[in-house]
Amino acid sequence: MTGLMTTQDPAVLRRRLCRHLVQFRGERTQREVAEALDWSPSKLLRIENGAIGIASTDLRALLALYGVASPALVEMMVHMAKESRHSVASPYADVLSPEMVVYLRFEASASTMRQYHPYLVPGLLQTEEYARALITAFAPAGTPIDLIDRQVEARLQRQEIFTGETLISAQFLLDEVALLRRADRNRVDTGLMRRQLQHLLELDRDERIAIQVLPLAGGVRRDAQWPFLLLDFPDEHDDTLVYLEGRETSVSRDDPEAVVRYASAFIELETAACTGADMVDLVNRHVG
Repeated sequence: MTGLMTTQDPAVLRRRLCRHLVQFRGERTQREVAEALDWSPSKLLRIENGAIGIASTDLRALLALYGVASPALVEMMVHMAKESRHSVASPYADVLSPEMVVYLRFEASASTMRQYHPYLVPGLLQTEEYARALITAFAPAGTPIDLIDRQVEARLQRQEIFTGETLISAQFLLDEVALLRRADRNRVDTGLMRRQLQHLLELDRDERIAIQVLPLAGGVRRDAQWPFLLLDFPDEHDDTLVYLEGRETSVSRDDPEAVVRYASAFIELETAACTGADMVDLVNRHVG
């Protein structure tokens, strides 16, 4: 356990906590542990894969069951659990989907990101006005403006992973359709999309960000129907995370088949996409 608290990054702490809990469980099955504590097996599963946090009282009961008797170690684990619950999503948990709240706990400590979106500019690349128009368009009728404001704030806060000392590198694949589809449903501002596309070109100059576009002329591709995102982490023990958006949004870290499927899909799409000067020329064609 040496170096257990060498970082205060909430996402890193959560992953370390999960790994240690699995180690402490040893040969016991999740069902055996859940029954001993009168929990549902799904509760323990979600704790161990990082989908939910764990309350201090539940953690103490779990450690006692595992025979972890050192008071110092118990308090260290409890502190880790408390700190791991903080994230960029914490102040906005009431206006974000549960899946996004879980996802954001991991994004801040990722080392690399690969994202594909077939019909919209991804959130991390959006201007404030594009984000506001999009969130407004998706919001149910009558949604209070303050709720929309907080969703926009959460999206802009998320973009801070590309500022300061962060070491994350990100690769974005957009379908050309995303350059054409307006975010404002009623075409209130004809310059909105032009400014958004100019923003894409500015971001592409950042050495940590690579943007590619899958041209319409390339035809239909099997794996280009739904948006998806892959996160990798600096710690070799951390599994790749797959985040799927859409009607069945999900976050998965323990599905090797899904990782292989979407990583392969990204490579296939990447080889067909425009990059560098070709990408800039394609975007400029739509700037207008």
